[in-house]
Amino acid sequence: MIEQRDWVAHPLQVLACGLGTQSCAMLFMVRDGLLPRPDIVLHAATGSERPETDALIDKARAFVEEVLGIPFVVVNSHRGSLHEDYMKNNAIPIMGVRSCTANFKIAPQRRFIRTIVGKGGPRGAVLAETWLGISTDEARRRTDSDVKWCAITFPLLDIHPTTREE
Repeated sequence: MIEQRDWVAHPLQVLACGLGTQSCAMLFMVRDGLLPRPDIVLHAATGSERPETDALIDKARAFVEEVLGIPFVVVNSHRGSLHEDYMKNNAIPIMGVRSCTANFKIAPQRRFIRTIVGKGGPRGAVLAETWLGISTDEARRRTDSDVKWCAITFPLLDIHPTTREE
């Protein structure tokens, strides 16, 4: 799928695609040459998607693979589906609590990225960069990665910088 290389010299470029406005805009910007071509596009499915969402995922995969020529991979959490996980733990989803994002989006994507870049590399070296579609209206969501091996970049903010809210 992806040719092995020196990940320290040339980190894996991952476009994290949630299929919202911003991540789809990044795909079109790649198509139009406004953003560089990532190595891979990852979508994290929660296992609780509606049929309409599954159909959208299929359309996105076709566009990314056939038009852009980039591998499109859907990853899932090792915890099973989101709704089953909440039921098993007698939990209630609460807006603003980031456990869904951490357990069903970030962790599955990072596990998959590790299958490509491995677990080696010099201490503190960046082996991958994950592109997130955060735009100026939500610049306050810009954060640094909590792991050194996988940096986070914000192409939409880098193209149209704004002052960072502290």
